[in-house]
Amino acid sequence: MDSVGGRVEEFLNNPTLRLGIELLESVFTRQSVDIWLNTPQEMLENKTPQSLIDNGCEKIVLNLIADMLSGNPT
Repeated sequence: MDSVGGRVEEFLNNPTLRLGIELLESVFTRQSVDIWLNTPQEMLENKTPQSLIDNGCEKIVLNLIADMLSGNPT
């Protein structure tokens, strides 16, 4: 499996993250989602969503996704 989208494929096997990834993919391409996961986000104190997920903080990432898609990022 190539690196772009590889992590997204792993997340689809995790029920906690599947909905968030599917929501992002309803707006963005899979490649864009993979890039976003690995880009530091100001709203995450310049951490990457991937690093938070790797450290068991997927709920923070899911909350950010929900806020982004609702148009109310905090």
